[in-house]
Amino acid sequence: PDWLGNLGAESAVPAEETPRAAEATSAEDLPDWLGDLSAGAVPAEETPPDAESAPQPALVFSDEDDTFSDIEDAIPDWLNDLKDDSLQPAEATDAFVSAAQDDAGSDEIAQAEMPSWLQSMRPLDDVISQAEESAADDESLPADTTSGPLAGLRGVLPLSDQIPLSGQPENFGYKLQVSPTQQENLSLLQSQLAAENMTPPPTPKAIEGVQYVLQWSLALMLLVIIVLVRVAGIHIIPNLSKYPRETLAFVQTVNDLPEAPVLVVTDYDPAFAGEMESAAAPLRAHLKAAGLPVVTLSTSPSGVALANRFFPDAVHLGYLPGGPAGILAWAQAPTQTILEDVNGEAVWQTSLADIKTLDDFGAIIVITHDATLARTWVEQTNGAHPDTPLLMVISAQAEPLTRPYYDAHQITGIVTGVTGGKGYGQLINMENAPAEDYWNAYSLAVLLSALLIAGGGLWSWLTGWLKKTSDEA
Repeated sequence: PDWLGNLGAESAVPAEETPRAAEATSAEDLPDWLGDLSAGAVPAEETPPDAESAPQPALVFSDEDDTFSDIEDAIPDWLNDLKDDSLQPAEATDAFVSAAQDDAGSDEIAQAEMPSWLQSMRPLDDVISQAEESAADDESLPADTTSGPLAGLRGVLPLSDQIPLSGQPENFGYKLQVSPTQQENLSLLQSQLAAENMTPPPTPKAIEGVQYVLQWSLALMLLVIIVLVRVAGIHIIPNLSKYPRETLAFVQTVNDLPEAPVLVVTDYDPAFAGEMESAAAPLRAHLKAAGLPVVTLSTSPSGVALANRFFPDAVHLGYLPGGPAGILAWAQAPTQTILEDVNGEAVWQTSLADIKTLDDFGAIIVITHDATLARTWVEQTNGAHPDTPLLMVISAQAEPLTRPYYDAHQITGIVTGVTGGKGYGQLINMENAPAEDYWNAYSLAVLLSALLIAGGGLWSWLTGWLKKTSDEA
């Protein structure tokens, strides 16, 4: 600045013309920071003895005297390395100014090198444009690298247009030799499968009304016949002349039972009470006539109440929980599985004192409508106690899945539904058996149902044939 330049001009007196003891500029004329600077710039060895009381001289700049020798010694080495020894301060300044002027007058600026991590952050459009320019210059660069996920990459394998990117692979299997008959069957199967996926057209309301009336008419017809035959006591259906062999085996096994308690399992629901009790009524009469005590058990909570009603004089052990595991535990240790009967009495020390294991029962009779329960009792008891007879009173719907166990000699005898109860009653000459009362109504209802099914099929075939004939005409 100008004020510093003026101070330098006033104080810049040659060293030989200015004695060491010359008086310096008054401290009042100098700023505080400059006074401190000038006071500290004088070497300590050149200060006269009375310099402590005299004012310090101003900083003297001389071309002959090496005033900055001490300052240069204080400059660190790394800063001295940056200094250009080939140029004097003035020459270095001129060279810097001329270089700046040359750079300012130049139109082109050298491009700096960009780091790889910064190049990867460039926009994709810039990468693609550069890749296209490079592909134009370099014929060896694959053309596919200028587009897609490999844009901007060099030296990669190009994607072939013949490689399928999606879809199922082409099948190159051998062609089957199919006969004309097989081809017709295949076409028929394909047409059936296609028809299952087709939505049927909506049924007209007029046809829906006719079907609704027809269904109620058939139901009313069956109901009238059943009630009329049951109330009037009509007996037009003859008795059974032949009996199923499993029913004969059932009756013969009960006749041969020793004088020991019989375990009766009532595993049926109240909805099936009509069918199951009509089939089991001859069994109850047969056991009573033989004088065999009955012990009831049930794996269904509702079966306990049904057992109390159907066998009022029996010993009721009540409910057996646990499903298959409970049945297995009962088969292994009955006296430890259930300790008391439904009334809280210790029957194992009184009326059932002779029962220690499942083999001590004369027989096991299961009354159930469920084929799964019948199978469970067979699997959990027959293996551990094969010598104890296992008898079944089942519904008609459970017979197909229970009959194989009888054929395998795992079940001793079976009574099935109303038909089995009717045959059982005839074999023991039971009077007023429930199956006898249901027999005529049941038989007429089944006969009428079969006739209606046959008539419906005949009517459907006739209408189809007439429609086909009219279409051909």
